[in-house]
Amino acid sequence: MLIEKTLKNIRCDTASCHKMAMFNINTSSYKGSIYLCEECFKNLYNLMLKIKKEYSAKEIKGNK
Repeated sequence: MLIEKTLKNIRCDTASCHKMAMFNINTSSYKGSIYLCEECFKNLYNLMLKIKKEYSAKEIKGNK
């Protein structure tokens, strides 16, 4: 998986978002790349941080 800034003039792939994409997430799959605007990319990042915190808390509880 590769995340990079895009030089293409393309719209964000998020539903109901009509902004221009700034980031390309290349998943190397048959479905192709995901293009996100800056706001949607930040939302995705914040959601991944929440998931990481939840798993870290579960791992700490499981080790005791």
